[in-house]
Amino acid sequence: MAPAHAEPAENGAQQAPGLPVGTAAPAFRLQGLYGEMLTLEALRARGKPVMLLFTDPNCGPCNALLPEMGRWQQEHAEKLTVSLVSRGTPEENRAKSSEHGLTGVLLQEDWEVSEAYQVQGTPSAVLVQPDGTIGSPLVAGPEAIQSLVAQTVGAPAPELPVHQPAAQGEPCPSCGQVHAPQPAIPASEKIGEPAPPIKLKDLKGKTVELKDFRGQKTLVLFWDPGCGFCEQMLDDLKDFKANPPEGAPKILIVSRGALEGNKALGLRSPVLTDEQMTIFGAFGTYGTPTAVLVDERGNVASGVAEGAQAVLALAGGGDGQVADQQVVPTKAPTIGEPNPPLKLPDLKGKTINLAGFKGSETLVLFWNPGCCFCQQMLGELKRWEANPPEGAPKLLVVSTGTAEDNRAMGLRSPVVLDQTFSAGSAFGANDTPLAVLVDRKGNIASELAVGAPAVLELARGEATV
Repeated sequence: MAPAHAEPAENGAQQAPGLPVGTAAPAFRLQGLYGEMLTLEALRARGKPVMLLFTDPNCGPCNALLPEMGRWQQEHAEKLTVSLVSRGTPEENRAKSSEHGLTGVLLQEDWEVSEAYQVQGTPSAVLVQPDGTIGSPLVAGPEAIQSLVAQTVGAPAPELPVHQPAAQGEPCPSCGQVHAPQPAIPASEKIGEPAPPIKLKDLKGKTVELKDFRGQKTLVLFWDPGCGFCEQMLDDLKDFKANPPEGAPKILIVSRGALEGNKALGLRSPVLTDEQMTIFGAFGTYGTPTAVLVDERGNVASGVAEGAQAVLALAGGGDGQVADQQVVPTKAPTIGEPNPPLKLPDLKGKTINLAGFKGSETLVLFWNPGCCFCQQMLGELKRWEANPPEGAPKLLVVSTGTAEDNRAMGLRSPVVLDQTFSAGSAFGANDTPLAVLVDRKGNIASELAVGAPAVLELARGEATV
């Protein structure tokens, strides 16, 4: 779904996101986790305000908030009804709900209820009053949701970390909103200053702190086991650990994702879990893989290295000059050149060859089902599929992730799996979502479109090619 942007009112002020407070809340009838049907009217029957929490089982910040959601349902039941409106299959939602004791989980088929409430990203929340009217502006992101709960039940507002988007003017990875600039300082401007503290649990539950590494150079590597770019560099990272160059730093990995996914990586370096990405933000990054070098005294010694090549260069004794730059393969094809070979299995195991699309203009979309930005544009992409404009290209989705995760997206277009992102690299892609247009002759017909708005413009034929 597209990121939320507050539209200016007639007087020039910014309207609050979501539906106006005091208007009627859209009614709905949704299936629960065990086949039961629940309606908004039924949720309101207790005479308490209802908080609708919009989540997604593939959303990292949503999963990090699930324990809090379970606690709110238990502790605030006398003042507030908390209900989750989620996507995905009953099975994947049931497993996570059972783990945290959640009740009242409702399943959308797509984004129909989210769209009715003008939700643009997950996690988001809105309050519905007992009389069926909207009781609060729509809030997005864990911090804002926690504050809304506290205000509603009369609890003290939590002390929350500063929320910093990945880049000024870009959608926030956690909530899809475009935030105003925050006072956090990028790592590249902190060189020589003390590194932000790190105190997190490792994969065995032991608390590890960055200060434990004093006396040796340390590469703080930000990771996500569901990130295709991380998967692509995994073997190189293991080789580096097995045969580090002289003077190489120690590696401390700060990762999103479940314990099982991180344990399955088989890394020897300590791996700490940071589901809410608070440490990511403290170091000025939300992307993966990224890294920052910390010197023997615990001071920041580099800017943020972005992408596998830059991270490995920094680990190997680079001087940090790759910081804050994205590494794009130097041999990526340019407009007019033949597209690189692309021959990959689809979700049923059948081999799909891009050469078979010759004779049709084709939009090659590089995707990751666990990518927040991909999830935000999914609804609009489906609408484009259902009603493509005249002369629109065919769509071929090249995705990381499992076949099951990709099936759950419900796209009509062919999806092929590129777990190592080798095809993406051949096209010059180094992030998701990205797209490139291939003409009827099999030649590159556009620059890489980076991010949801640019991808959708290219799909509609609005971009300059």
